[in-house]
Amino acid sequence: MARRWDRFPHDEDDWEDTLPPPRPYPHLHHEPLHERAALATALNRKPRTIRDWERRHWLPQSPILQHGITDLTDPANPIEDLRGRRYLYTRQMIQDARQIAFEEDILETTGVNLDDTDFPERVRDAWGIAPPEPDPDAIIDLAAMTAEQLTAFNEAQALAQHRRTTKIVEFPAPDLSPRYDPYNPFCQRR
Repeated sequence: MARRWDRFPHDEDDWEDTLPPPRPYPHLHHEPLHERAALATALNRKPRTIRDWERRHWLPQSPILQHGITDLTDPANPIEDLRGRRYLYTRQMIQDARQIAFEEDILETTGVNLDDTDFPERVRDAWGIAPPEPDPDAIIDLAAMTAEQLTAFNEAQALAQHRRTTKIVEFPAPDLSPRYDPYNPFCQRR
């Protein structure tokens, strides 16, 4: 088993040799693009850590996105499979993120709270991503709510979470005619 310092060389000359090979996405960008694993390798982290940083808004999501497979069974309401999304990075984006991580002293250290650094803002500026606008509706004062309002808010949050994670599929009504037996492989539908 390779040790961490063997897998991730820290010399400025060697780190690009350890990147996974880029893939061509001619419909998205004119040069080959790297996936999240290459950014993780350049920052001496694991891809799971990069996903956590993106979720915590410590690292902006790449503006180059390969969408997942789209279910077109209902053309009026296409559904994208979010598990197939790929955030892609150019070599320049990876080099910028690595340089900023080196300057912010988070390249060699682990367990760093990136809220205490300028890393998110600097990477956002280097990648040309606008800072997020604060949403006034997102600020909710739970302490000022009555018990009924708090209960309704919690139910709405649970329902929204359920809608984001489940897909409602409507099945056709079963044929319950006497000549059809769904458990008999030799019985055919009319």
